Amino acid sequence: MRGATSEVMLVGHDPTIYLAVSTLLEKTDADAWRVHWTPSLDQLDMLAHRDAVRWAILDDRGVDGAPPERVVELLRDRGVHGIVVLGSSPVPGCVPLERAHLARTSLLQALFDARGPRAPLLPIRVLVVDDDPISLATIPAMLGADYACATAPGGHAAIDWLEEKAADCVLSDIVMAEGSGIDLYEWVAMERPQLRERFVLMTGHPRHTQAARLFARASLPILHKPLQTASLRELLERVCAPPLLVR
Repeated sequence: MRGATSEVMLVGHDPTIYLAVSTLLEKTDADAWRVHWTPSLDQLDMLAHRDAVRWAILDDRGVDGAPPERVVELLRDRGVHGIVVLGSSPVPGCVPLERAHLARTSLLQALFDARGPRAPLLPIRVLVVDDDPISLATIPAMLGADYACATAPGGHAAIDWLEEKAADCVLSDIVMAEGSGIDLYEWVAMERPQLRERFVLMTGHPRHTQAARLFARASLPILHKPLQTASLRELLERVCAPPLLVR
């Protein structure tokens, strides 16, 4: 659902888990999750009575001495039915997610699996970098609503964008006048290492064998223009599959 704000409570004592979850569910375009840290049963009782709260992420270490099974009972009694249990202790009827796998895509998938009728799934954020304005217009259309695309007309502009905002994946042309894809990847490798394995190259110049060898050594995929919608979407789904690194 576009343009919605979904509220979720994070039930547990550990503030580092709250900070990680809040970061992973940060606002994306018009869609957002609002995370409420709930470190006590009293706060859980107060917050759960709000009609907007229908999802919870529960630390399996429990809260206020109550085991996770008891906390789940309290949540369900108060109308919270979309529950993700974070940790290695499964709870019947809840979606499990191990802390080691806590990442944006895996967390969103867990919330999606535990969703009620109003739960949105945020799109994957892709930065498309190309000096061809036709590509900048057509690639977002090819990807559709599952992806939130930003565009940059060259490597330098892409670096400026990434210094201010976050992406889940970079899709970049190799040969561009205002900063090449090679330059951009080298910057990403140093400054945004979480994107190193989520960096996809595209080129209409297969003769650039030196660039191809460089990116082959880095285990990066290369798409050849003209792009095909099915192969583009299939590759990005694979590249952006969990686990993504915590930002």
